Amino acid sequence: MKNGLQNVQDLLRSFHLSFLIHPIEQIFTSLNLLVVAGIILGLLMGLTKIIQGVISVKLNNDITFSVQTELFNRVLCFPLAFLKQKQVGYLTTRVTGDVNAVQSLFSQFGLQILTNIFSPLLSFTILWQLNQQLTIILLAIMPLNVVFSHFIRVRSRALSYQQMEGSANISGQMMETIAGVEVVKSYGAEERETQKVAGWMKQLLDLQFKSSILSNFSSYISNIVNLGVKLFVMWFSARAVLRGTMSVGDLTSFVWYATNVYGSMSGVLAQIMSLQYSFVSLERLYELFTTTHEFESSELQTPAHIPQEIAGTVVYKDVDFAYEQGSTVLRGLSLTVRPGEMVAITGASGVGKTTLMALLLKFYQPQKGTICLDGMNLQELDTRWLRSQIGVVSQETFLFDDTIEHNIRYGKPSATMEEVVEAAKKAHIHADILGFEKGYQTVVGERGAKLSIGQKQRIAIARAFLRDPPILILDEPTSALDRNTEIALAETLREIGKCRTTFLITHRMQILGITDRIFAMKNGTLQEQTLPRQA
Repeated sequence: MKNGLQNVQDLLRSFHLSFLIHPIEQIFTSLNLLVVAGIILGLLMGLTKIIQGVISVKLNNDITFSVQTELFNRVLCFPLAFLKQKQVGYLTTRVTGDVNAVQSLFSQFGLQILTNIFSPLLSFTILWQLNQQLTIILLAIMPLNVVFSHFIRVRSRALSYQQMEGSANISGQMMETIAGVEVVKSYGAEERETQKVAGWMKQLLDLQFKSSILSNFSSYISNIVNLGVKLFVMWFSARAVLRGTMSVGDLTSFVWYATNVYGSMSGVLAQIMSLQYSFVSLERLYELFTTTHEFESSELQTPAHIPQEIAGTVVYKDVDFAYEQGSTVLRGLSLTVRPGEMVAITGASGVGKTTLMALLLKFYQPQKGTICLDGMNLQELDTRWLRSQIGVVSQETFLFDDTIEHNIRYGKPSATMEEVVEAAKKAHIHADILGFEKGYQTVVGERGAKLSIGQKQRIAIARAFLRDPPILILDEPTSALDRNTEIALAETLREIGKCRTTFLITHRMQILGITDRIFAMKNGTLQEQTLPRQA
């Protein structure tokens, strides 16, 4: 007991904590005080652990929430060209999987790494006091561990990146297949799609196997090095004891602390190896956060302008555009549309009609020429404001898995129920909605799967009508409607188009008569056409 107390006293003096010697002596010389001190210490340690756990969970949840929501918002703001290059499942996996992997970095290993770094520093201080020569030799051996760990780390990080990309690709392939399940079943391609996903999974499992082999090999080498260090220390210390330059007590202490140092260092290196997956996630998150989104790319140089009011004059002047170099879609295209005018744009599929409207929405930028709104170049206008002034009925109708009311109100979240119903009536979908058991509260299913194509199209039209924008883009708005509904809707479109600038992209002769001018697109240019009007 006395020897143990003496060792404690010597240790406190070495760290200049002599003022603690007397209180500790009092505790160690009284059995009652020692028991009470043990109970108090245990309670404090337990309470500290609880507080640490609560703070850790709260901090990790806050970090995850902030990073994930900010990343999701950033992904939505990426240029359309970038988003169309990636599968939905791939991006979803990166938004959720990478953030969760980073969360584990802080929640599971943060404090452990700090502990494993602090412990060797304390042990080295004690080793230096026991035997400086042997401590220097240990320090000289340690870089070998670091060099080996670096070699393994590089290989591990490369494998981790390949695994994460493979996992994201599998998610993308699965989501795409499930979304197109009707096509898959129609062509009896279930087995084919399963084999395709199985191929991706086999590649991922092969990568995981290689990663496991690398990890086991690393652990084996680390254990061999640690064993060698222990044997060397024991041999060197034993020789010092035999020469009388080191006591048996010092030998025992030195061997114990040396073992602790290398054990802690091995723990740090092993944790760094196991965290390569999380480090790769950090790199992938950084990649997404540093990808320039569309508002930064178009409005970074000068502050975006927001006009006080808008008349609606749209002018395309000598516009050239190509999605890829060498495949020009628009060539020197010019067009002027005045406020309150409705123009129809016709032409074969793939000639660039929808692209023309995408440029107006600033989804893409022309390589040459300008597009102006009321005399102002679109590049100078705030992108969000510009899109808020345009109502769109896309060729590919998209509805959210929500109620009919919310899908219509998406065009104007602040709209009243009366406004929603009025928009539905204008789109000639109100009667259909009332025919559903839950009316406007009917959930339409993913992408409107519970509705017919014509019903989805008219709900999309109601959404655009509700927004009541100064500029309206109608891309094949009646392609899925029967003739009677199309004729009735054409009259509504005629009335609505009187007070706004309207672009009508269509192949349907039945509604061309409501337009003021008709243009045919061919070879990337527009030519005005004269067609008989229809009542």
